[in-house]
Amino acid sequence: MNLNLYCDDNDEAGIDVNDAKKIYISDIDIGTQTVTVSLTSNHACYLFSVNALFIYIGNYSYLFGAIMIGLGAIVALFGKKIFRPTICIVGALVFTMVTSLLLFSLIFSRNSDQTWQWITFGICAAIGVLVGLILAKMVKVGTAVLTAWGGVCLAMMLYAAFVYKLDNDSKIVFYIFLILMGASFAVLGYYAFNHAVIISTAIIGSYAFIRGISMYAGGFPNEFQLVQMIKSGQIDGAGGAFYGYLAGFGICAVFCTVFQYKKFWNSGKQEQHPYHRYRN
Repeated sequence: MNLNLYCDDNDEAGIDVNDAKKIYISDIDIGTQTVTVSLTSNHACYLFSVNALFIYIGNYSYLFGAIMIGLGAIVALFGKKIFRPTICIVGALVFTMVTSLLLFSLIFSRNSDQTWQWITFGICAAIGVLVGLILAKMVKVGTAVLTAWGGVCLAMMLYAAFVYKLDNDSKIVFYIFLILMGASFAVLGYYAFNHAVIISTAIIGSYAFIRGISMYAGGFPNEFQLVQMIKSGQIDGAGGAFYGYLAGFGICAVFCTVFQYKKFWNSGKQEQHPYHRYRN
């Protein structure tokens, strides 16, 4: 006998053995003496559904992990030194991830053809590189994106550490927290340009480096779906392994911040913020 299960989100009572609409024989093959029975119920629905982009990244974690470790180390250690290339890298990554997340949510499912996923991701990455180059030229906007993303990366670590406990299924707290942290770092970048660039690049690079390691070692929950994973019973919380990553992130961020200050900070020849420099 073959058993097919179909999701019915509107079924609050579950399977009723007396309800022919929910349980029915869909096929009988006399030759092989096979009976196929189909059931519809809310018990057949996914408890937790991962966005297609995260499934795609998970399938190629060895590749994306290596990229994030490499780029993360470069940005964390030399973000201030290679300021414009850093803007290009961060701008390209941000655009690629945001547009890919949107398109994968609208177009693909967990069973979609990976060829088209590669094509879509490749197009987003190619456009992302172009956007990164433009941001590197438009220093004012590029600086705002860079420092704001530093705040977002820090917010995601803090969210996974404890802020998620204040959130619900709608993830309102998550998005408000990310926006506030990003805006705060953008303002910091305006008033304390050099400090903000060093701190932001150290945070961004350290986050990417630690996230890349987690793609090989596991144990780092997805911040975008953390609350849903906990409520569906997939995980109990951030987990002990995550707090190890959090400690590693803190150590890396502090080390890289101190490293950049010692190597690239020159109190006598500090750059002005692009907004100040080009005000006239």
